[in-house]
Amino acid sequence: MIAEFLEPLTPRAGNQARAILIDLFNHAAAKGLCPDIPAASTIPKIVKKQRKRHTLEGLKAIRDGSPRWLNDAIVLPLTEN
Repeated sequence: MIAEFLEPLTPRAGNQARAILIDLFNHAAAKGLCPDIPAASTIPKIVKKQRKRHTLEGLKAIRDGSPRWLNDAIVLPLTEN
């Protein structure tokens, strides 16, 4: 039943809801209201984060409007050894 509830959610939302349900059932089990924790038997979804990289033009625009210390921090990884 819990797996059916979590299935339509996105991986991140499903994992967050699963964590809340586990906490909820832990409290209920501690009070003697339920014998087991059904949410713990569900499998968490794997969340793959999509990352976007800045373009060189975007970095230049950020660098032009930033203070010197941030400018140095942006340029440092771009320089070669």
